[in-house]
Amino acid sequence: MSATKESVNLTSMQHSSHDHPLEFIEEQNNGSEEVDCSGCGDPIEGSCYCCTDCKFYLHKSCTDLPLNIDHSLHEEHTLNLQVKSPYSSSHPTYCDFCYNKTGFFYHCSSCQFDLDVKCAISPNLSAGDFFELEHSSHRHPLILVDQRKSNQVKRVPCAACEEPTSGPIYRCIECIFYLHKKCLELPSEITHPSHNKHPLTLLTNPPLHREGCSCYLCKNPCKGFIYHCSICEFGIKVKHILSSQSEKGTHQHPFILLSKPISFFCDACGTDGDCIPYICTTCNLAVHKECISLPHMIKIPRHVHPISHVYCLPDKENKLWECRICYNEVKTEFGSYYCSESDCNYIVHVNCVREKDWLRMEVKDVLSKETMGLVPDDKSGCSAEDVTDTEIKHFDHEHNLMLSEEKIEDTYCDGCMQTISGSFYFCKQCNFFLHNSCAKLPMKTKFWFSWSQYLLQKHSIFNCDLCDFWISGFSYISERGTTTCCLGCCARPDILTHEGHSQHPIFFDNKCEEKCTACGVQMSTKYRCKNNDFAIDHHCLSMPLTLKHKSDKHPLKLTYHDSDDPSQHYCDICEEKRDSAYWFYSCADCNFAAHSYCTLGEYHFINQGVPQQTISDRHPHRLFTVKKVYYYPPCKVCDEPCLDLALECREPDCDYIIHWDCRWYLDV
Repeated sequence: MSATKESVNLTSMQHSSHDHPLEFIEEQNNGSEEVDCSGCGDPIEGSCYCCTDCKFYLHKSCTDLPLNIDHSLHEEHTLNLQVKSPYSSSHPTYCDFCYNKTGFFYHCSSCQFDLDVKCAISPNLSAGDFFELEHSSHRHPLILVDQRKSNQVKRVPCAACEEPTSGPIYRCIECIFYLHKKCLELPSEITHPSHNKHPLTLLTNPPLHREGCSCYLCKNPCKGFIYHCSICEFGIKVKHILSSQSEKGTHQHPFILLSKPISFFCDACGTDGDCIPYICTTCNLAVHKECISLPHMIKIPRHVHPISHVYCLPDKENKLWECRICYNEVKTEFGSYYCSESDCNYIVHVNCVREKDWLRMEVKDVLSKETMGLVPDDKSGCSAEDVTDTEIKHFDHEHNLMLSEEKIEDTYCDGCMQTISGSFYFCKQCNFFLHNSCAKLPMKTKFWFSWSQYLLQKHSIFNCDLCDFWISGFSYISERGTTTCCLGCCARPDILTHEGHSQHPIFFDNKCEEKCTACGVQMSTKYRCKNNDFAIDHHCLSMPLTLKHKSDKHPLKLTYHDSDDPSQHYCDICEEKRDSAYWFYSCADCNFAAHSYCTLGEYHFINQGVPQQTISDRHPHRLFTVKKVYYYPPCKVCDEPCLDLALECREPDCDYIIHWDCRWYLDV
């Protein structure tokens, strides 16, 4: 029996890589989401061992790995199997062959050499000797990896031609250095029609510091290998030498490379270029080399339909076409990506798509409409089941919820923490309310701002990664668990209108460098107006338009423009001066004005009565959120009065209460 595992019974085992017993299952449920093996990283198909609570899975073969191996990539020492990293948490483990992050791996402690299990036990990588050679382009020896073996290597640029590695390659085990076999075997000297005066010599370490050492054909600085004439300071990148004179790409006709650079506008992407173009003489097109292989059809998360590349768009309506990503004009006489669905008129610049790395999302066949928001479809499942026409069973509430059309005031939805208007569902046994829309959410969906699937989470208190508010309610979390979003941010489209800037629509722009108009803070992602005179971040977009506050008997309104009287520019809550340039809350009837952050406080979006975990060693009962306004009991942790959000015990004759912030000291 391997020392990495210990049998418990025929259907379970204890493995050293995981704290809980692993159950054996004959076949992964086809209806469930795809999961990966924590040992090798490959998808789980068929039987496996798993801990469903932790979403930890292992192929059966990964539980039977040998404890140590001798490998031709590291002949000096034996490699020992590691299921957990021997390094610090700030030092992730990467395979020294493929440079991918590892799960289980084989390790040499003397040399700090690591091979992930896929590279270590692959017959393509362990059988036979590797051919090794010295090359002038690199200080370490290089090994030859054939085409089958190179399929496991992470696609990194070739040091010679800057193209992604594929096919037979040479690589360095000591550092990240790759060469295509064809690039290593390039002739040392060539003649080229663009420079007939002298032969060109191959330089494997081009003199970047030299003035004039840029590529004649593309006008970019010379990186990688170049063919160079030292007399004329003339250079051509190897990538252009390797390019064939005729390339098919995705166009129906071949493109032919011109022999000299010219100034032109690329018919594929619409941007200018002072370099050597590829031309199609049949269609009278001139394009950049990188535009030859633009996918004909792609899918981007911002739009529900696939969009197609067109070289020109007939302007039947004689109107201004605006890119739905940057909102600048799209010149329809040049290439763009366009939605051919009737009445859709969705269009984007090629380079706006290219900047987002969406060109890799090529679509071969027309896709059906996907869930791209808070609307359930048949496949994703719904968070509630209909019991009757007016009654539902919700996945996160113990009692059935009833539909009501009555008008209620000052009641917040427990799903999104916005005030309830219109129809809603409520619980007769406890104080639980949901908007109609919040009661029936998809359990799994996609949003326009990410390719990741998002999973609906149960009612809890969380910090939204987009608006940065602490919120009680439902949330969506990305499949990898890296991003948590509130329902308000999830439902917000990429294009919207706002009362604070009624002149134009505003759109999401993650490259916007302007400060937020509402608060003056420099945020990394914002919505902006195309005229660049208005920008607003997710935080300020999430501020309610009206709210109630204990300092005023009337509802306070979010106000965008201040009075001209400097004596009025004070906050009636903190009594400090306000900056008149930024938004605030006010009541015209009472001449009341206050900072937005003073009015909202830290916990405006956390409801009262939200249950929290028990504190096992400090208090035996469950605690509930409470906002103290008039009665200020001392916190049981810091002994200071509870002025704002706190956790309180509801058991009779129990006065236990702690500040919300003090829960960290108790590991709640």
